[in-house]
Amino acid sequence: MTTGIHQSAGSLKSVLNRLRHDYFPTLRFSEPRSGIAVAHDRDRNLTSTFQPVVSASDGAIRGHHALVRAADAQGNALEPAELFAHADGAEALEHLDRLTRALHAVNYFATANDARRLFLTVDARMLATAPDDHRRYFDALLTALDVPTSRVVVCLPEAALEDPVTFVRVTVSYAIRGYRVLAELRPDAHADLEHVFLADPQYVAIDASCLEPSAVSDVRRRQLRTLLDSLHSRGIQAVARRVETEAQAQAAREAGFAFLQGRHVAPPALRPTTAAGVM
Repeated sequence: MTTGIHQSAGSLKSVLNRLRHDYFPTLRFSEPRSGIAVAHDRDRNLTSTFQPVVSASDGAIRGHHALVRAADAQGNALEPAELFAHADGAEALEHLDRLTRALHAVNYFATANDARRLFLTVDARMLATAPDDHRRYFDALLTALDVPTSRVVVCLPEAALEDPVTFVRVTVSYAIRGYRVLAELRPDAHADLEHVFLADPQYVAIDASCLEPSAVSDVRRRQLRTLLDSLHSRGIQAVARRVETEAQAQAAREAGFAFLQGRHVAPPALRPTTAAGVM
């Protein structure tokens, strides 16, 4: 079923005009020949890339994880972590968070007009400090794009669990508003399960480096399997992130991960891909 930008705006150019008028009046947006939205902000050019999240059982693409691509005025690439680290103060961080979320939503839903979901990572510093109007801003943006909140998976970084009360509060808040939530976990996160179960996210993500056969003992593999079994018993699905080798992909399937993401599956691309190469 076709939904979202295709239905409500008609063209990427009109969406960008609305975005600038309603949310970012001081910014310049462009639509290069590629048809990808780019924001020009403080001598930086920002756009989106998307990496598939695929079913571990059959390789079908279930969604895409959005990653920001940034460059300075000289064209030098900026890593996402560097970009956000340079956000000086709460106001600058809030601006950058709003801008990247908006870009990702526009670029994704302009092409992914099916049931696939957009996975969006939230900076850990935003969880405790973001005012309510900042959270409502993204709700309003999705409404303007005619996209239901259920098509967005909000990804909470590992650092979110350092403050369990905020972690649970934020997870529940997003869920009430219809979003899906993913919590990033360490592979030895058994001590955090009480808070994870209380928050009840739909997904967790674990770095696939813990799955490399040559670097992981049988004991650690059994512990990981126990962790995944506990999550599955609560209906929480696990994503293996940063899958770089076939050995990691196979170990993830054997351990019980529901989804895979990483360069072995498919690299990030400017447009959401419709086929991955892992199967």
